[in-house]
Amino acid sequence: MKPEQTDGLTNGGNTTHPTPPPAPLPRLIHYEYTRPGKSVAVYDHWLIHDDSDLQVLFMPQYTGADISFGTTKAIENGGAMVWYLFPGKWYDIGSFFLADGTQTGWYTNFCTPVKADGDKWFATDLFLDHWTSIDGHRMWLDEDEYADAVSNQLITTAQQGKVEAGRQEVAHRLEGPWPPEVVKPFTLKRVLCVLGENS
Repeated sequence: MKPEQTDGLTNGGNTTHPTPPPAPLPRLIHYEYTRPGKSVAVYDHWLIHDDSDLQVLFMPQYTGADISFGTTKAIENGGAMVWYLFPGKWYDIGSFFLADGTQTGWYTNFCTPVKADGDKWFATDLFLDHWTSIDGHRMWLDEDEYADAVSNQLITTAQQGKVEAGRQEVAHRLEGPWPPEVVKPFTLKRVLCVLGENS
């Protein structure tokens, strides 16, 4: 019979210990992102908010080549990203900004739900993406890469099913306000304030 947990008290000669509370926010998260058939990308993000409905990660400064979707420059060297993760969902949403703080749009990224080991987080890319620019222009991205991944069995049948279900959910949500209302309080200004107040 498994002994009952007793909040760190001795019970019948067995001492159990309570699960330690999580570290206060914001805190730094080491995020390992696996891209099947490619290298593993490693990012450091600030965890700004964490509850059962929403997790907010912040990358203060993107370093890399400019990325554009259509005619819109989505992110540039020195720009910021605020990422919104929905525990259990097979996609997340990134809010992208230029170096001067101008918001460019929202990037929906299909991936496995995050697995966490303390402050080490892990997820796997599932190829399909979507972009909504700040002016409302929308496009699906990397559909050819997704089809190739399915054809080459870089993702499992179960993962493909999750992507397709997520795609239908996102497509339906795109018929109304986007991004979801739950993310809207976490603007770049608020995220910077949270980080600044606790630095």
